[in-house]
Amino acid sequence: MDIIKFLVIILLLVSVHEFGHYIAAKIFGVYVSEFALGFGPKIFSHKGKETEFTVRALPLGGFAALAGEDGVDEDSPDHLDIPYERTMKGVNRFKQFIILFGGAFMNLLLAFILFCFIAASQSTISTEPIIGNVSENTPAYVGGLQAGDRILSFSQNNVTTNIHTYSDVTMFTSMNTIGPYDVTVQRGDQQVTLHITPEYNEEESRYIAGFSPTILPPSHNPVVVVRNGFNMSVDSARMIFASLRMLVSGQAGVGDLSGPVGMVQMTGQVSQQGGFLGLVNFAALLSINLAIFNLLPIPALDGGRILIVLIEAITRKKLKPEWEARIISISFMLLIALIIVVTFNDISRIFSR
Repeated sequence: MDIIKFLVIILLLVSVHEFGHYIAAKIFGVYVSEFALGFGPKIFSHKGKETEFTVRALPLGGFAALAGEDGVDEDSPDHLDIPYERTMKGVNRFKQFIILFGGAFMNLLLAFILFCFIAASQSTISTEPIIGNVSENTPAYVGGLQAGDRILSFSQNNVTTNIHTYSDVTMFTSMNTIGPYDVTVQRGDQQVTLHITPEYNEEESRYIAGFSPTILPPSHNPVVVVRNGFNMSVDSARMIFASLRMLVSGQAGVGDLSGPVGMVQMTGQVSQQGGFLGLVNFAALLSINLAIFNLLPIPALDGGRILIVLIEAITRKKLKPEWEARIISISFMLLIALIIVVTFNDISRIFSR
């Protein structure tokens, strides 16, 4: 069942992503020969005015076949009579940018809608770095931390980490579990610096400080729901960018990444612990991940193609098709290699338990 839930989530996220490309292309008059759910052999097909809508056997994503896009057969019967101005290369670069960005935009929009649904349905963690509760006889309690304190920064080994949202708090405490560290808080009109040394908890098998975030109750006020959904979206994106920075800086390695096998496991764990709303939250996080990952300046991804469009706009010269194809092919192979590595990591973790 876990793999079915995961495939449903992936099919939803990728279909929404490709629909973003499709609808932007249609708005600008670019010819779309096929919009497909899944890959492999066709099991259902419906021919629209121009576009063929298909469902394929392997539910691992989908695609929108745009005329003039790399990987689309320009010599196929569907494309032989297509005017150049109705191809991806034939529209101006601004329109190319919007079409390429459309997929990520739809994933961000989907995540926002899902987070709004969660904010209206259950209690959620506030994105504000304000302490909601301090447990008695814990390091945070002994150190003087109080409910209502707004965390401004952490300091450890003469390095100060400024805090803007609660995800920053989570990121710091997860990376510096043992401590000790100083925490500066805003308490009323005063700034107070406290010293905390986390203690190892035998029951939880981890170091704890003893404080927790503010919990927001579910709301049916549309303004509050939209605000909380937006804050949750921004906070999730911040955590993803922080993780990318850690990967680039060497604080995290490729071994910390999860691939398809790990994602299936996570889907099962989230489903057991959080139920339906847990899966909705997981889908929202994956949707933001997909949007950000696709916008990375890697040639095989939308972000790489956007970078090529921007370079062409600045230089006013088109990249030679053979060079573009070569760059995209090499980067695609590197992506496949990365997927193989993280999948191997996932399997190794399973057998090492």
